Amino acid sequence: MAYRFDKTFNKTAYSEWLSIQLEIMAADLDRQIKAQEERTNGADSEFIKDARRRRDNLWLSSDQLKRSFDRGQSEKQRAPASG
Repeated sequence: MAYRFDKTFNKTAYSEWLSIQLEIMAADLDRQIKAQEERTNGADSEFIKDARRRRDNLWLSSDQLKRSFDRGQSEKQRAPASG
């Protein structure tokens, strides 16, 4: 059972780290979108459309990983103590 606990813990820790990285990338894209909108006076360029799509997908992936992390935390709390 200890092996399963360690595997679950490592998976949830990685999910949390990856979720944070995806949020950072999405926030960076958001800044780029806003800067491009200012340069083009709000006109929707292909860059802006594509960047919005990528940003939204990053937020979605981050949210899915957070839910996965939360499930892992629940499993961790239910796991019997080893020792």
